[in-house]
Amino acid sequence: NPNPNPNPNPNPNPNQVNSFEQLCINFANEKLQQFFLATVFTGEEQQYKEEGVPWVAIPYSDNAEIISAMENSTNGLYTLLDSACRTGNSTGQKFCASIHEAHTDKKSKVLGAPKVGKKESRSKTDHFVVKHFAGDVVYHCGEFLDKNNDTLNADFETALLASNKPLIVEVCAPEGDGAAAGGSAKRKKGGSFSSVGAKFVKSLKALMAELQASQAHFVRCVKPNQKLLPQELHGEGVVNQLKMSGMLDAVKLIQSGYPTRIPYADIHSKYKMHMPERVQSLSPAQFCEVIAEVCDVGKKDYALGLERMFFRLGCAAFLEELSEADPVMLTSIVLRFIVFVRYCSLLHCMCALLFFAALYLCDSVLCFIVFVW
Repeated sequence: NPNPNPNPNPNPNPNQVNSFEQLCINFANEKLQQFFLATVFTGEEQQYKEEGVPWVAIPYSDNAEIISAMENSTNGLYTLLDSACRTGNSTGQKFCASIHEAHTDKKSKVLGAPKVGKKESRSKTDHFVVKHFAGDVVYHCGEFLDKNNDTLNADFETALLASNKPLIVEVCAPEGDGAAAGGSAKRKKGGSFSSVGAKFVKSLKALMAELQASQAHFVRCVKPNQKLLPQELHGEGVVNQLKMSGMLDAVKLIQSGYPTRIPYADIHSKYKMHMPERVQSLSPAQFCEVIAEVCDVGKKDYALGLERMFFRLGCAAFLEELSEADPVMLTSIVLRFIVFVRYCSLLHCMCALLFFAALYLCDSVLCFIVFVW
């Protein structure tokens, strides 16, 4: 997932021109970032709740508002752009004005106008700002309408659809006309507008549906410096990227939670042969708890779920050591632990009996004193 901001410096280059294609790239990165957040944070919370393990929420920056401002069907950027393209006398500046009317003037937190100053000469007349998760990006509206219009000339489209090459017919077929299957298609009466942005959003939704149906693993890319030079690391820029991408929040989540989860059945089936019969007969959950206690794993370092045992970072390493241990020595350790637990239980019972006996004696002496008085 590359950095979506082509120029994430605090003082962006006024000569930097970001147009329609850069908006599409950045929107794709916003969707990927949302998928990352949903997988890591929302997915983690769901797993904890399903297993009955206490969950401590970690606050993180959500980009749902940015995505909604770009793709919602009422006044999203792509909707406003398609509306401008369908209007005969529309221009890039009019499209820009519709954005400011729908968002900037209503104090949107994610869309706005450039703040003109000594280092910023771009005005709201033909520019707008999107506050992406990786930083603010200023877009120039000049070529948005032309780049979004994918409509072919009616005569040219008719000639292409009459081709005897199925591939040409399939590529040029209007949306929903089924030209590839029938071999030919005609433009709908009155003509139709073909939107590049709408096709891009539709394609992106299909990609996200495919990703959501998969088991995702993430590789995050960090730009070491803005000069694109090797062997040079700009610390502040790297930290800002880690913050904005949610990586630092993800690390906090791992450090405060239980990132290692192992099914009880896996631990029970792998290690029960090394245990005394008395321990083997325990339920998988009880067996795992005994193993953790025997190996001196603290109560704060693990949690018991319904089907799995949750460990804090690095605290499940004892299982590897357990598999390499001498079975005879391991059995001896477990038996000593059982004897120790029984001894503690008996000692607890004796302390309880002595406590109640003392209470009884105190009550008897008190009653005697009251009777004599």
